[in-house]
Amino acid sequence: MTTPVAVPVGKPVDDGESAWELKYEKLKTKAKYFNVVAAALLVLVAIEMQTKGTQACSPMLVKVVFLWLAVLGTLLLLAELSVKPVLDYVHVLSYRSGRALVGLMCGTVCMAAAPSELPVAAVGYAPSPRGGQSYFVTQVQWEFFFTGLLVTAGALYNIRLTVRSKAHKLGGRSKCASGAASSSSQPGKARELV
Repeated sequence: MTTPVAVPVGKPVDDGESAWELKYEKLKTKAKYFNVVAAALLVLVAIEMQTKGTQACSPMLVKVVFLWLAVLGTLLLLAELSVKPVLDYVHVLSYRSGRALVGLMCGTVCMAAAPSELPVAAVGYAPSPRGGQSYFVTQVQWEFFFTGLLVTAGALYNIRLTVRSKAHKLGGRSKCASGAASSSSQPGKARELV
């Protein structure tokens, strides 16, 4: 009597590459949701600052800075939601690394706006003997701090995701001595939005 032989059915799957692609897609989806929330909060905080006013700074400067934060936050939000005109016309936002750069800038500006500081001399104390001006914090606007922290964390996550993606692509590609062109420079290939 003969024993049955197992015959493979279907097409073979490269487990290493397909597993990475699935994991990468999940990571991209997580990054997209995280950054949508962060960008929406950035817009809300910037709009709140427009209506609330300022206490210890030039009101026009603060309004202009937060107006730009609202505009950049809106663009980040639309780019994460894959709105085609934003990705086509604001080229830097079509890449995850470009969105990370804008997110780092917006997040750090938002966190820097959190503490309300006054010069020590304004409340009757003498300046420090070393000649520098000292400040003390009168209050902290926690919504600015946490929103800036969230936007910065989203930007750092985008950077990490981009670096991991590029490292995986470079590690899987064979390096030929003939100097073959990379897939991004081949004619007829669309650029990959990372």
